[in-house]
Amino acid sequence: MDKIPVGRTIGQAYRFSFNGYFTVLGIVWLPLLLLLAAGYFLMLPMMQEFAGIARTMMQHPGDPAAALAIQGTLSRIYGFDFLVLLFAVWVQVGITKEILGLRTGPRFVYLPSGADEGRVLLSYIVLIILAYLAIFVVMIVAVIIGAVCYAIFAGGMAKGFDPRTLGAGFIVAPLLLIDLGFLYVFVRLLYFVGPATVAERHMILNRSWQLTRGNFWRIFVILLATLLPIYLAEIVLMGAAAIPTIHQLMAMRGNADPAAIFAALWAGTARLLPYYTAVGFLVAPFFYGLFIAPAAFAYRALLPAKPPEEAKTA
Repeated sequence: MDKIPVGRTIGQAYRFSFNGYFTVLGIVWLPLLLLLAAGYFLMLPMMQEFAGIARTMMQHPGDPAAALAIQGTLSRIYGFDFLVLLFAVWVQVGITKEILGLRTGPRFVYLPSGADEGRVLLSYIVLIILAYLAIFVVMIVAVIIGAVCYAIFAGGMAKGFDPRTLGAGFIVAPLLLIDLGFLYVFVRLLYFVGPATVAERHMILNRSWQLTRGNFWRIFVILLATLLPIYLAEIVLMGAAAIPTIHQLMAMRGNADPAAIFAALWAGTARLLPYYTAVGFLVAPFFYGLFIAPAAFAYRALLPAKPPEEAKTA
């Protein structure tokens, strides 16, 4: 399998995101606007309701009605999360088509075709289900291993052995290996789902796994080079905006009333929402460009001689 050109892919992603700012904006503005509307009319009332319920739980910890209300609010949040996934796929397919030369229609807006977005969405849903099943299996294995270790340690302690002499590494190392294993599988299964599904026009759940063979560390470097700067910039901007709220909370640190502290936190968050929205909309082309474009450029580099129609029959 060919190797992904790391430097060229990073350079192409940055050029596309900055030089093509208005091109990306033409793709992302409509789904972002719809998502913001959904957040305003659906999520904001839920967040306000959640804040009220949380204050009630702090004041009356044993109230079962508040716990039930929290569960109902969380179920609606999961529904909104699905909307976020839907709009993210819309944006991903639009940017991927732009890079692969498959985009048609007006330039000032990208309207989804339906079929491409549906295939990508279904691929993600299937892979998410498989991921949850894998986590469930790992949890069962971890419980079994824990039970075996407990039995071994219990037997050793009966003979005067202190398991603390093994150190924290005995527990941390296996957990770290499991996390790294999930990261490796996650990157390889998902990285090329969007470009491969769009270009080849059918679902091949193992296609990303095939294309990423021997390229994991190259992809890891690309992800660091493209995503880390935008996340750091986001943290700095949002942190600067949150300074007044942080000062207010620090001034209240001697206040023993958790409900008052929560109310101040919620009020500060509500004040920042317009700022978050405006800044998020302005930086969205950079964020989505740097998040989505590298995989599309890498896919194009791996299959330079295969146009989409050929790839479909390959």
